[in-house]
Amino acid sequence: MKTATIHVSFSEEKLAALNLYLGQKSMTVEGELQVALESLYQRHVPAPVRSFVAMRCDDSPEPVIPKPRRGKPAPAATEATNP
Repeated sequence: MKTATIHVSFSEEKLAALNLYLGQKSMTVEGELQVALESLYQRHVPAPVRSFVAMRCDDSPEPVIPKPRRGKPAPAATEATNP
């Protein structure tokens, strides 16, 4: 799959502090941004579109779990009462 590059502006001081503390946890800014982007993708792109994109990219397609549909209510049985 082809990848795109995203450029984001962020304070150098904040980035240095973030790198310092993420490094203590053996994490990287790039890795955390990748996780965040994947989460955004999962949350905002509908499942059928994700499945279509996965098929086009030759990735293993995500299983599509159909939403349960409400059935039509059954007509109530009415009993005829004769006085």
